[in-house]
Amino acid sequence: MYIWCLLSRGKPCNFTRFFYSLQSLVRSVGAGGDGNYNVGRYSNPRMDYIVDRVKVETDLPVRNRLLTEALQLSNDTVSHIPLHNQIIPWAMKKNIDVVHRADNRLDWRLIKVN
Repeated sequence: MYIWCLLSRGKPCNFTRFFYSLQSLVRSVGAGGDGNYNVGRYSNPRMDYIVDRVKVETDLPVRNRLLTEALQLSNDTVSHIPLHNQIIPWAMKKNIDVVHRADNRLDWRLIKVN
């Protein structure tokens, strides 16, 4: 989950980017998708409270604060250890130089045709 914090770059959290992963990976196993991929059985009452609260919170600043707190809590308590680092190879002609960004998107400003 540490990568999620890096992706936000200090900006408010994107609900769909973070919530569904938090709900399935670090929420204690429960009903309705809660903890359905929490195979390490990580359990933290504060995390459960935050995830449940985010489900019903409609105030955007409060929801963003809660998501940020949940991500920090996940990092602080080492809720899981990532064992997979996705590498996506790119191929192109020899005369084209492209910067391979961490988010796997093309930035047209960084493409050079030699």
